[in-house]
This record gives sequence, C-alpha cells and structure tokens, in this order.
Amino acid sequence: MNELLVEGLRELGGHESTVVVAGGEDLASGVIDLSTPKLKADELRNALAFELRRSAPVSDEKLAWGYRVLAAAGGRQLVRLYYLRQTIWERWLDDVGGLVHGVDMVIPPAAALDPVLADTPVALGPEGKAFLFVPTGEQRRESMLLDGEEDGETVFGLGSDPLAHPQLDASLLNELDAPSRRAFTGCAVLAMYGLSRTFAADRRSGLELPHELRPRRHRHSRLVAVALLLYVLIVGGFGVSRRYQTQRREFARLHAECVGLERHIEKFSKRTEQDESKFMTELSGEIAELTQPRPTLAAALAEITRRVGPDGWCTAFRWRDGSISIQLRENQELEDLERILESSPLLGDVRQEYKKVRGTMIDRKIEMNARYDFDDEQSEPPPPRNVSNAETEEETAVDETATEGEVETDDKPVSEHPGKQTAPVRSGKTSPVGAALRKRFLRPPPPPPPPPALAPGKGG
Repeated sequence: MNELLVEGLRELGGHESTVVVAGGEDLASGVIDLSTPKLKADELRNALAFELRRSAPVSDEKLAWGYRVLAAAGGRQLVRLYYLRQTIWERWLDDVGGLVHGVDMVIPPAAALDPVLADTPVALGPEGKAFLFVPTGEQRRESMLLDGEEDGETVFGLGSDPLAHPQLDASLLNELDAPSRRAFTGCAVLAMYGLSRTFAADRRSGLELPHELRPRRHRHSRLVAVALLLYVLIVGGFGVSRRYQTQRREFARLHAECVGLERHIEKFSKRTEQDESKFMTELSGEIAELTQPRPTLAAALAEITRRVGPDGWCTAFRWRDGSISIQLRENQELEDLERILESSPLLGDVRQEYKKVRGTMIDRKIEMNARYDFDDEQSEPPPPRNVSNAETEEETAVDETATEGEVETDDKPVSEHPGKQTAPVRSGKTSPVGAALRKRFLRPPPPPPPPPALAPGKGG
C-alpha cells in the first residue's frame, strides 16, 4: 500500500504544495454525533474523552480519536467524535509513511461527511459490507447496513454513476466501469473534504500526526524568511551597538563639561562671596543716588493752605507715602484750583475726583502727589488775596515750621473720616505750630444763615 500511494501521488503530479488527505477504505472506525455546550478547546476535549470512555466498545487507552465541530447555534454546538483502534491507526501511518512531502490529515471518510455532500446519502465500504449514511437534518447522519433495496441513483457511491456530483470532476475515473468507480467513493469524499471551508480548523482537532509525517511545504520560503530575520537581527544589533557607543561617548563628553562647569561655578561662587560685601555697599550707594527726595507732610500742608486761600477749608486729609487725598468745602467756587495747585513747586499730578454743588456750598475731592517739580515744569506763586494780620502771622509760622522741618511725618492719615472737621492728633502737649495749622487750615465751617422772617398774621 505504501508503494501504491507513492506511485499514485507521482502520477497525479503531486508536489510539496499539494494538500494530501488520507483515510482507510474499510469501516474500521466509529463515529458519534454529540450536542455539547460551547466550551474551550481543552474543556471540550476532556468532555469528549469522558463520552468516549462511556460509549466506545474498548478502553480509550487502546483508541486513537479526534473530533470536528460541525455547527454551532446559541450556546450549544454539534460535535462529531470519531475513533479507531490504535493498531489500525498505526497501520494507516505505516501506509502513508512513504509520502516524502508529508500528509495534511488522516481521517476516516465517514467522519469527513458534512458539510461535504450535505443532504446527500453516501454509501461507504466494500461491496457486501457497505454502510449507508443518511442525513437526518442539522448535519446529523444515521448509518445503516445496505440491503440492496435502496435507490442507487440518489445515493453517492451507488448506481450507474456512483461518483456523480455537481462539485466533483471524476476526470479519468469516468473511463472505468461502475463497480471500479465505486471503489473510489472514499477517495472522492476525502478529496472534496480537503477543499472544504472547515478543513483548516478540523486539522487542529483531528488525529495527531507524528512530526515526521507533517507536511514540509514552503521549506525554501521559510529558509529565506529565517535568513532575512537573522540578517535584520544582525544589522539591527550592529546599529544598536553603534548607537549605544555614540551615546556613551556623548554622555562622557557631557559629563566632562558638567564637571568643568561645576568647577567654574565653584570658583566664581568663592569670588562672589568675597566681593559680596563690597558689591552690596556699591549697590546701596547707587540706590541712594537714584532715590528722589520729596517734601515733608508739613511743607505740603503749608503749600496747600497758601494755594487754597480763605475761601475753602479741608474736611478730610489723607497722606500715604507722599500721595495726598483732600476733600475741600468752598463758600464760593475757586477758579482754576487744579492749575493753581499744579503750579506749586511742591505738588504735582493734581486731579479732581469729583465736584458737588449744594446750594452755596461746593464740595470737591482732589488727589495729588507731594513731589518737587521736574526740570521741564514751571512753578508759579499763589494768587494774591486779602488777609488779616493774624492770618499773616499764622501763615508765617506755618512756613517757618515747614522750612525748619519741625513737623514730624509718619505717613499716617491725619483725618480719619471725610466730612468731619478733624485736626491732626498728637500725643502729649499741643505745639504752637500745630495750633496754628488747625486754626488756619482746618477752620470750622461758617454758621448757617438765620431763618426767614415770618409775615404778619402767620405763624404760631
């Protein structure tokens, strides 16, 4: 049988890419169709091994078996379990051992039915001992011994043309007589099964072939692929090695530069620490030269007093680091008050925040800064006005106080509540200068006018 298979494959023009499916022509195998839950491959194999021990006529240790998943629906699947004695399996392996290109699968023809020849009765086995496999629905089949009363024209493997099927081209076999062609029924079933859509998946769950019988096709392509893989690995390893060496040299260079920079930083740090006191002294001197002097609070108060005159008095005054905010109340409106204050050599940046007229009284809020004029600014004397001798003496005292710097400044507000007639508060005895400032600058508002006279005959 071994030599016949080798010669037959040679006559058919088989090569390493040819798919070879082999099986016995006798019915020395058993087939069981089972409905099982959907399980993983290893769990399904354990379940089928238990079913085999329960249904097989001999111990499972003396059997070789495999299975095919025919269909699946919902949570269940139809499985075809096939088995044969270990001695028969070994004889089959000896028969196909001479095929130099290997065998893709060894399976009994009865197990290869469905989806091959679906819904078609098939007769397998030698004459007088043949079995008929009749489909019963859902890819299940029922086997029975042929009794000679079947309609051979509707059964594959019987009748005047036993190999007639739309998907099979019998070719040279059609030159043989009907009994001779019937002997090739199992071969035709396996040939069509090798081209079916389930063949690749069935190989993984079928009878396990020895390693030396497995097909060795595409050997040259595999060798080329392995050679290319080795080439890529070698070239890639060489490139990675060169890159590693380059990065290592770059790292060494950067490390040397870091060490050099650390030495320079340490050197300059020591030099900076030595010159720090000298540097701070020089910096303090430069800052002192850039600091602009500003008028004192007393000088600013005296200047505002001279510029405002007797027609207005201050209801609130706030001093904050040279920034002045005052609220004035006037008996009659002071013309060009902003320009008059701006023309002072001690005041600048004058701006009126708001102005309210209430009958004969005018309230306004003015913001300004106490500073000396810049080079491009020109000052003007305050406008002339008529004052009494007492007021002249008070202003002279204020001017002298501002000039001599006897009034202390603490950058705190001298009036806490706008609209109230308050004066600067000092602890201890009040100085004559402070009294003069309060009397001249923060004078009380004039008394209200008398009520209108009542007409005769009216009133209480």
